[in-house]
Amino acid sequence: PQKDLEWETHLPMRAMATVIAGDKLLVAGRYDRNVDDVVARATGRDTGGLWVLDKKSGEVLDSVDLPCVPQIDGMLVVGDQIVITGSRQVILFGQRE
Repeated sequence: PQKDLEWETHLPMRAMATVIAGDKLLVAGRYDRNVDDVVARATGRDTGGLWVLDKKSGEVLDSVDLPCVPQIDGMLVVGDQIVITGSRQVILFGQRE
């Protein structure tokens, strides 16, 4: 075991983008899927998710499904807004001004 490891959390996805926002850690990624899923592979309809974790404990605070798979490093946080880019899509979460 690594001595400096503070916590570890397993998520049902492959992380594609990670951002620290205050006391939260945001992780967006592609859901793990069965490689034999012919429909998803043929249609290209992979899905993704956004997970919000507590930065100190690693506890999952919230999650939401995304309509696409996030691009690698395709997440940005500005103020109270989260921008996620996917293949031909841009997703915006947060309060409208």
